[in-house]
Amino acid sequence: MNIYLDIDGVLLRKDGTLTNNFEYFINFFVSNYNVFWLTTHCRGEVNKSLEHITKKNVVSKKTLEMLTKIKPT
Repeated sequence: MNIYLDIDGVLLRKDGTLTNNFEYFINFFVSNYNVFWLTTHCRGEVNKSLEHITKKNVVSKKTLEMLTKIKPT
C-alpha cells in the first residue's frame, strides 16, 4: 500500500512545531509502507521537505534517516 504524506497540518502544526508522536508516526509508516511526499514543499526533491521540517525542529538521527526514505512526488 502507498501512503502519501502532507507536511503542514499533518506533521507540523500551524506554528511550525512537530505534531504529537511525530517520530513514532514517521518510523511506523516508513517501516511498513511505501511512502511518498504529497506536499508543495517537496517539488520533486526530498531535501526541500526535510528543510521545511527541520527549519524550526530538532529531529533524531534515526527519524531523519527515515524521512530521507520518503519518495518525492
